[in-house]
Amino acid sequence: MKECPICIEINDNFFQCYDCKYECCIKCMKQYLLSSKKDVNCINCGTIILYDRFIKLFDKKWRLGVYKEYKKELLYEKEMLMCPLTLGRMKEDKDKNELIKILSKDLDEYDGIVKEKQKKKNEIYRSIELLRYKISEIDKDIKELYMPPINLLKKKINEIKNRKMIVKNKYNYKCITENCKGYLNELYKCDLCETSFCSNCFTKKEKEHKCDNNLVLTCNEIKTNAKPCPKCNEFIMKIDGCDQMFCVMCGTAFSWKTGKVENGIIHNPHAHSFFEKHPELMVINRCVERIPNYEMIHKINDGIILNLYRRVAEFNQYKMERIVNYLSDNNIDLNDDIREKYLKNMINDKEMKRMIFLRYKRLNYKKTELKIILDSVDVLENILWKVCNLFMNSSNIKNELMDIKQFLVEFETDTNNLLMNLAKDNNYSQCFTIKGLFGNLMEI
Repeated sequence: MKECPICIEINDNFFQCYDCKYECCIKCMKQYLLSSKKDVNCINCGTIILYDRFIKLFDKKWRLGVYKEYKKELLYEKEMLMCPLTLGRMKEDKDKNELIKILSKDLDEYDGIVKEKQKKKNEIYRSIELLRYKISEIDKDIKELYMPPINLLKKKINEIKNRKMIVKNKYNYKCITENCKGYLNELYKCDLCETSFCSNCFTKKEKEHKCDNNLVLTCNEIKTNAKPCPKCNEFIMKIDGCDQMFCVMCGTAFSWKTGKVENGIIHNPHAHSFFEKHPELMVINRCVERIPNYEMIHKINDGIILNLYRRVAEFNQYKMERIVNYLSDNNIDLNDDIREKYLKNMINDKEMKRMIFLRYKRLNYKKTELKIILDSVDVLENILWKVCNLFMNSSNIKNELMDIKQFLVEFETDTNNLLMNLAKDNNYSQCFTIKGLFGNLMEI
């Protein structure tokens, strides 16, 4: 039984951060999570709490009840901020299709003219020799008058079809028209309801419009001291502090001066927890190499270690980049199809919340699963370096190798249990395991 530093109540159900060791009761953690716009993280240092630990800390009734509904609302607000990008993409698609339609009509007209000319040419060929001159004149017409525009039109159509349409976020403000879900473009006109607004006071333009001076001052303050988030376009005001800003709506860090997204250090709580329990396996000086070179491992001449080395090296060479790319969730097109249905009124608010939450749940599960796998490989890489250090410095390497081999068998079992429990809690009947990642060690 301990005293919580937040609510000052005696409790035996506590949360402890793996990173900063901060402790507080579960009740206070729940209240914090229900007021935070971030993913599940430490109340003190902000370190992310991955899903497998989240389900152990908090009871199922709270997770699938109160917190689930709160998370739905949070995700819904986030996706609403992305609607301007989807609207921009919809407008670009519409303009692209209209342009192709116009050019295709011209192409059909020229194709029809050429076909008529070719038909007339064939008739002349079947005529007497005296008509050869007319044939040459027609050929000249086709070559000089009609083929250049045809080739040009075909080239333009192919360029339009093949080029990648880059949808830039040209919207800064949401339309204030009642029941409108659109946003104002650079001319302060809504691209959805086509209502125009004053650029000075942000009110609807009337025939005899006159700006309110107080509104103008407020709008100028926003334009001068606020900048939009480069990802979700939410306006952020800077009072003081360093150059790096953080958007609480979408979780994006960016530079105030340049407006570019910044990527900070990614913590590894699973590996941190593991090495805290097994400090003897931690290797500090690994330089820039993930695993030792083959010459170092080959000198050890141990079948189990050689097989482990081959499997880890293969994983790093062929699979690491694909998994790291998958873990990146900064893709603004992730729920673009859902936002388009919402903007077209094909789904309502309730259905949109349900769809984005189901997609978020599946993605969060896959991210946690893949993170566990990457952490496992990180542990195995440290073991390889540990073996190399033993070979160079230890006189009792045989006994120490036996201990490491036994640990590898136990480590595979523990990691697979972690993956299977994660799948079970998410109601998945099948899951990925690391069985066979480094072979059947005991048979080598």
